[in-house]
Amino acid sequence: MDRNITIPWYTLRSKKEFFDTVAHESSHVSAYQEKFDSKEKKIFTQFRQMLEEFNNLPDLVKYSSVRDGYVKKALDYYWKHKKIIDTYGSKGWAHGVNYFYPAYQDCFNSLITSPCVSYNYNNSSSPKSFNEVRDYGKDYD
Repeated sequence: MDRNITIPWYTLRSKKEFFDTVAHESSHVSAYQEKFDSKEKKIFTQFRQMLEEFNNLPDLVKYSSVRDGYVKKALDYYWKHKKIIDTYGSKGWAHGVNYFYPAYQDCFNSLITSPCVSYNYNNSSSPKSFNEVRDYGKDYD
């Protein structure tokens, strides 16, 4: 899989965290995307669009009887597709050993073979173990 990585490294807490932070956060996105099949993606995307549409209503409409139609439509859709929406809405970013960690390793290895290797301040040549990277970044220096 070809990856173009744009790294806002100025947001990192310290330079020594560069590789693991970028690989960790990027792998959440990669693993999350790979878990979707087209049907699930459509359902989740449609639900997000419904919520976005409601949130973008003018205040006068949000607090009128028109609001009830939006709420009913969104709730009906949610209950129809509850399992998929709940799965990807709340658990999709978890640190799973079977989907998050392989994505982390792939991203880390992509960085090692990229021009970004010059930012490898820890001089690490291989990804950390799952247990080391699972909760990476909770305790910043």
